[in-house]
Amino acid sequence: MKATIYLSIALLSPLASCEQSRGKKDSLEVESTHHTFSKTISKANNIKELTGFWFTPHAATINIKLLADKSFIFNDYNQALEKEEQLTGKYEVNGNTLTLIYMDRARQNFRFYKGKGADNNYYIKKPGYYFVKGEEP
Repeated sequence: MKATIYLSIALLSPLASCEQSRGKKDSLEVESTHHTFSKTISKANNIKELTGFWFTPHAATINIKLLADKSFIFNDYNQALEKEEQLTGKYEVNGNTLTLIYMDRARQNFRFYKGKGADNNYYIKKPGYYFVKGEEP
């Protein structure tokens, strides 16, 4: 009788471990699918949150309008020419990086992020630039 029990345990142990590892694989696949889905939703939310009017506090003439078709209009101040200028092009979003691809100059990368804690505002920053999302004038 003891031999039969030991033989049964010996035969069923590998099956139990196969079943357990298979369950882990399924769990990993679900986790991976959920992560991919979350990244897709997050990217869509980034585009939604980016679209609109962005201005520089206390210097509202420096602003960016990001359109849903991924084009932009950037009203900037050119210090070398000492005058305001309007720049246009397309933009891309990769995670928290906003890239402006200009029609007439090198591309620029900005950091796009949401405020922390009770701060529900969104910001676009890079050295020399600071934009807050606002209402279009």
